[in-house]
Amino acid sequence: MTDDNFFDISELIDDYYSDSLSLIEGMESILLKIDKEFSENSDIILEIKNILGPLHTLKGNSGMLGFMLTQNYVHAIEGIIKKFLDDPKEEYRKNLINLILNSIVVLRKSLNSIVNTKKEPEDLESRLKEIEEINNNLDKLKEKKESKVLEDEDEKDFLFQKDSQLIKVDFSKLDKQINLLGELLINMTLLDQIENALTEKYPNDKDIKELSNIAQIMNKKVTELQEAVMAIRLLPLRKVFSLLPRIVRDISKELGKEIDIVIKGEETELDKTVIDQLGEPLLHIIRNSIDHGIETPEEREKKGKSRRGKITVSARQESNLIIIEIEDDGRGIDRKKVFEKAAKKGIVSKGTRLSKNEIYDLIFSPGFSTKDEISTTSGRGIGLDVVKSVINSLNGSISVESIEGYNTKFTIKLPLTLAIVKTLMVNVKNEIYAIPTGLIIESLKIRKEELKNIRGRDVYILREKIIPVFFLHDLVELEITDQSDFYLVIVEKNGIKLGIIVDSLIGQQEIVIKKMDEMVNNELIVGATILGNGEVVLILDVSYIFQEGNVTGDLDVQGIL
Repeated sequence: MTDDNFFDISELIDDYYSDSLSLIEGMESILLKIDKEFSENSDIILEIKNILGPLHTLKGNSGMLGFMLTQNYVHAIEGIIKKFLDDPKEEYRKNLINLILNSIVVLRKSLNSIVNTKKEPEDLESRLKEIEEINNNLDKLKEKKESKVLEDEDEKDFLFQKDSQLIKVDFSKLDKQINLLGELLINMTLLDQIENALTEKYPNDKDIKELSNIAQIMNKKVTELQEAVMAIRLLPLRKVFSLLPRIVRDISKELGKEIDIVIKGEETELDKTVIDQLGEPLLHIIRNSIDHGIETPEEREKKGKSRRGKITVSARQESNLIIIEIEDDGRGIDRKKVFEKAAKKGIVSKGTRLSKNEIYDLIFSPGFSTKDEISTTSGRGIGLDVVKSVINSLNGSISVESIEGYNTKFTIKLPLTLAIVKTLMVNVKNEIYAIPTGLIIESLKIRKEELKNIRGRDVYILREKIIPVFFLHDLVELEITDQSDFYLVIVEKNGIKLGIIVDSLIGQQEIVIKKMDEMVNNELIVGATILGNGEVVLILDVSYIFQEGNVTGDLDVQGIL
């Protein structure tokens, strides 16, 4: 293991073992095929080339976790294969195949030692010297004595290790589980409706009461099943957070800064589909904190701060949301500088009056950067706009708080899962739509005459606050119902509140999101679900309504507030 170890790798070893085992089994399959069909055919050369990709991946994974002997061993095998491909002499071929097969046995033994003891085998160093000798003198492959494939290895090294608790499952199988669970939830809703109708019609019937008891038990078991299925899809944020210390170390050294990183809540779990897309946004935010936020040691000393800056990354769960915060104790955000840069780039007009939060939001504009010079870290015209785009695609939100001279904090809010969501079913013109409850803060019944009009925009006064409102009829291009009473659904994102007017509320329901065909070109629709009666219900992307220039027209929503 390397001394330069920045995180506990114990949580990653099962993944490493499983991935590495798959790689060497794939290589072994190729080699056994070559060995069986051995000839002078040039296709053999092509088959041997196919081993280099898995070897390179195995080498990189081993080095990342600090297993340097294994990394060097794989590197030496790579060297032998590349030299052979440069000069594929016939007399090398048979022993080359045997050599690589034998090396795979050594690698398997190394993997088994790692998964069981967290250490590489003691004899791996001597094995490395043997393979390096051949790498330095490929003519050793010409020797007439044929290399043994297994040598003195124990056949137990071919057995799957019971110590590993990891079983790799194709994610499509988990998606199938979710779809089946969704159908079960739909049918349970239908069963509840039937049970309620029968109970109301025959309140004293014993069979109906028994049906009601069974329905309650089924609801409980379906809920337990849902929790179990969702738990399979959840992974700890440690999978992403564990890579951040190395990123902080490398970038801070490059920029001549001294920075510590503190990670909290890495055991917080999140759906794999969300975690898979979270790495890039976190990387951009960390880069921003290091480059724009944390001062140099000399600057910090002049300000009376510690020479070493600090970045704190924390995660926690609140209801069905995961909150991730990235905070640095650097110079904060210079709002005046941000506004001037945005005006210079034409992102905002010079005379525009913006609130503090609106200025902070400018840093997420495409192409925005306060850096004048392009470096490997910033000033490249990409960055926080990518963060906002990815977070929006995950049905999440991101906000910024800052005290100039002291700190900056990014707060990301994400749904626990994108597979099953809790929604509010609403009715518009006898059509049902689903609004995810993640951004809903309240709903109320209103009269049409309670709506006001400010600068051509409908608004509602809620507890002395002006709330811009939008008729869902307009958003989905339906005629407004001729009725005097409506329901107003209040949603909030990044501190901004909007109201969505619908004809009536049906109730809350958990649904499985079905992706829409790419031909459906409506950014307001995030997906669809199917009810128990077979009716297709469209799911609305509330975040889309907040986006400037979409449904807000000439009057910016934020400008009303």
